[in-house]
Amino acid sequence: MKPFLLKKKKKKNNVALFMRFIKEAKLLPLKKRKIFVEKKFQNMKNKFKFPIIYKNRVVFVYKGSCKDVKLVGDMTVWQIFPVTLNRLKGTDLFYLKRYYETNARLDYKFLIDNQYMILDPLNPKIIHGGLGANSELIMPTYQKHSESNYSKKIRHGKIISESMKCKAFKGGNKISAERKVSIYLPPNHRKNKKYKVIYFKDGRDYIKFGKAPNILDNMINRKQIEPIIAVFIDPIDRDEDYVLSNKDVYVTFFVNKLMPHIEKNYSAREDKEGRVLIGASAGGNIIAYIIYKNPEKFGYALYHSGYFAFGYDEDYGKPYFKEITNIPEPLKIFMVIGNYDLDLISPNIWFYSDLKDNTLIKKLVLRKYPQGHTWGLWRDTLREGLIWLLKEKNK
Repeated sequence: MKPFLLKKKKKKNNVALFMRFIKEAKLLPLKKRKIFVEKKFQNMKNKFKFPIIYKNRVVFVYKGSCKDVKLVGDMTVWQIFPVTLNRLKGTDLFYLKRYYETNARLDYKFLIDNQYMILDPLNPKIIHGGLGANSELIMPTYQKHSESNYSKKIRHGKIISESMKCKAFKGGNKISAERKVSIYLPPNHRKNKKYKVIYFKDGRDYIKFGKAPNILDNMINRKQIEPIIAVFIDPIDRDEDYVLSNKDVYVTFFVNKLMPHIEKNYSAREDKEGRVLIGASAGGNIIAYIIYKNPEKFGYALYHSGYFAFGYDEDYGKPYFKEITNIPEPLKIFMVIGNYDLDLISPNIWFYSDLKDNTLIKKLVLRKYPQGHTWGLWRDTLREGLIWLLKEKNK
């Protein structure tokens, strides 16, 4: 006798149900259509989650008093290729059916009457980043990343805040400044042990939006990485520090003042195999430049959607990225880019291709995901990148 097997509950195709509702509404006279929509849509709000998703299909829905609604987000390169929602004539209901990868995660907003952008009022999922909050589209097979959540059940590292005097450029002028630095010490930190160190550019953003302390706590607790120190460095003027021709002033501070301070006061390793550089967007540009200028000092680099076009453009100083192929020191390099980050896909591929020509680089990988230029991507690939970089053997 065959064992009794429970049948998997078939997921309802709510996209088809919604489009059937739209079709039924269109068959009604305009005078009756509004009443029909008001009654039926209230029931849908109670039953459906928005945006409405089934497999690779998505329906964005907006209901409100306006003339025009556009979808803007990672999927439209924001306001470069906005997509207009369809209005159900005679009502204040707008809708748009689209198709995305089933494992996509995308930020978006609605542009109302070409005047202002708002969060999707029907979608409770919100993600925060350096430019504010966005609504979040999470497709059905997108992998959850529990390591970014704070857990009360594990030991946590300690964060020490410091302010370091330095020279910096701001708005084209050289100034004396106080640069904020946060140092993460792992649980059970011991002064008599030497730890590897991760240096994060855009430090406060990696803490706030990238959830790096939570990720490190969870990874150390799960023994996915050894206990490690992390240093989160804030920019003073991000363009001047990371991109423009005066960036050597920041590099000098970082290499000659900050690193020796960390290694003297926090049981940090002083060899290149004990140092990891991590940066996102323009922060990726500056860590590439730091390695170019000091190849003997760093063993690992993690680039989150690096803004590498700057390294090929003479308007931002000497084009140096081609010369990285001649760096005499071996590195392990992990690169991440979003398929919807159209401005940066090509520069990342150029940089990856140039790095491949360097036979001294130990390991190199470029991974692409159906996301945009966002902290959601960088947060959810930090664990993956650290495991790939820091484990002894890569598959």
